[in-house]
Amino acid sequence: YSKPKNLALGKEVKQSSTYTVGVKTWHQPELASNGDIRGEGEKYCTHTTRDSQAWWEVDLGAVAVVEKIIFWNRTDEPMDRGQPRDYFTKRMFPCWVLVSVEELPDKREDGLEEALDVADCARRFDDNVRCTEWSVPVNTTGRYVRIQLEKKDFLHFAQLEVCGTWG
Repeated sequence: YSKPKNLALGKEVKQSSTYTVGVKTWHQPELASNGDIRGEGEKYCTHTTRDSQAWWEVDLGAVAVVEKIIFWNRTDEPMDRGQPRDYFTKRMFPCWVLVSVEELPDKREDGLEEALDVADCARRFDDNVRCTEWSVPVNTTGRYVRIQLEKKDFLHFAQLEVCGTWG
């Protein structure tokens, strides 16, 4: 038995788009696989533009046995007190987490349905919480792990961990 570890750390990642404002270089997809779960504002989170079914994905580089997926939402609240406190955090839900041995389609418009067809394992999440954990079905294998929104919105979150073993 090998103890599961975070296989996503430092792996190749991509997302449907990257939100940029002026000279800021934040929001890159690598922020969600660097081990930093803080989420204290957009500076520490990956961030897409307001896409239809925005997504973020990690390529583990090889097929692995996946045991658990953990993702960490943002923690900050808007400076504008006229906005609800969960204005940023609620954008994350509903979302889907998909695990696949095969590469998932990059379509921006209505790509979720196609991605679900390719995925070996998937689950929908609705609850606006800071940390979401999913113990995937036993013997799940995959190389690609994606988090994808169900609707049109910004996708921004602090971290996604893929806990598993190689082989």
